[in-house]
Amino acid sequence: MYVVTKIGLTRVIKVYCQRNNINSDDYIFTAIIRNKLKPISQQRANEMLRFYLEKAGIPPARIHDSRRSFATVMYENGTDIDII
Repeated sequence: MYVVTKIGLTRVIKVYCQRNNINSDDYIFTAIIRNKLKPISQQRANEMLRFYLEKAGIPPARIHDSRRSFATVMYENGTDIDII
């Protein structure tokens, strides 16, 4: 399945993962909290996304934009709304 994102968003995430040696099984955005690797907050993820999009000259987007796009693609492909 593919997820529709704003132009360039997928490219930015791919470059981020490559530069930080992030595998498909890993969280994309993490922080060390109490000596454990944990996923970061949505607010911090949006701050990082905004930084990288601006640096790449891509219009602003939020993490939530990709979530909405994913839900739309699922709905358009026949996924039950209760599952979405």
